[in-house]
Amino acid sequence: MTNLPVKNATYRQVREKIPALIAGCLVLFLLQFSPPGVAKGNGSPESVKAELDRINNKIQSLNRKKLEQEGEIGKLQLKLKTLDKQVAHNLSSLKKLNRRITEATRKLHDLNERLQAESAELSHHQELLAEHIRALYAVPEKTRVKMLLRPGSVSERRRDQVYFQYLQDARMAQLSVIGNRLSKLESTNKDLKGQLSKLKALKTKAETTRQALKKDRSTRKKTIASLNRRLKSSQNQLKGLAANREQLNELLERLRFAAANPALLNKSNAGFGALEGSLSWPLKGVVKKTGLAPGVTIVAPAGKKVHAISDGTVVFADWMRGFGLLMIVDHGNGYMSLYGRNQSLFKAPGDHVKLGTVIATAGNSGGYSESGVYFEIRKDAKPLDPRKWCKGS
Repeated sequence: MTNLPVKNATYRQVREKIPALIAGCLVLFLLQFSPPGVAKGNGSPESVKAELDRINNKIQSLNRKKLEQEGEIGKLQLKLKTLDKQVAHNLSSLKKLNRRITEATRKLHDLNERLQAESAELSHHQELLAEHIRALYAVPEKTRVKMLLRPGSVSERRRDQVYFQYLQDARMAQLSVIGNRLSKLESTNKDLKGQLSKLKALKTKAETTRQALKKDRSTRKKTIASLNRRLKSSQNQLKGLAANREQLNELLERLRFAAANPALLNKSNAGFGALEGSLSWPLKGVVKKTGLAPGVTIVAPAGKKVHAISDGTVVFADWMRGFGLLMIVDHGNGYMSLYGRNQSLFKAPGDHVKLGTVIATAGNSGGYSESGVYFEIRKDAKPLDPRKWCKGS
């Protein structure tokens, strides 16, 4: 690592070195501290996922304790971590609520259409009933009696009797149909009111979530400003960099003895090494190589989908200092890809992903002002230039 004199160090240079140190330590641990059985893929998927969860929880627990020991800067970093996670959670909740509102609105539309159709059908049957009644009473009752008692053949009297009976039966049938239609109309109207109430409740909840998201983002912005003020001097910047390195070394040393038989699954992806120069970028954006960081920053709008560059297994998915919301995917044979600064993470440790799987969304978690994704590719913990591996660079 190149040493920077205190007087010439800048916050931007130091910030760029933080992800490199953390990534190097974390990847070294995942690759070197696993027992021989791990490389062979021993262990059931359930035990693998449980072990990854346990190790990641341990990392976060130790990370939190270390930050608490670093005084005010550590507290601000811890607060930033909490806020980044809250923003991600509220964004996810808001998306789910919006989907439910869309579905409720569609159902409301369908119910309205059904109500209109049933109302039209009811009007039709009411009109038919009115016609039957008019036909029945077009002939006065006395006249009907006379018609039935008038001299003539039996067949004529029977015909008149059948005619009047038909009108009576038709009237009763229409009355029954109208009764059923009224009942159905009442039920639909009840469903409609229930759906309106549900839609109103969902919109209220969505608005509450939006307000919480707005508040979290505002607090996050103030926290970043406060943190930057604390780190404005070169001395504090270099001290923070050294603390990050010490923190990760201490965490990994503890984790090496944390489990007797960890069953970290490392599914083989023997062909990954042959993909150099043909991989797609995890998302479209402006690729920037700045400072001393071994990876690149892909500048893109917040919320843009981030895709896995190849098949693999998620081995880390959580907030990490210098990275924000970070995901690491193991592609086998010592190859790993890292995706940092995300707005949301969609996969958990132990999950298997395929080429093109959406694993996260771009953001600026970790205290960065510019949205996008920090991206690295590593082989046996050594950084590789992503621009040589991904096409179109």
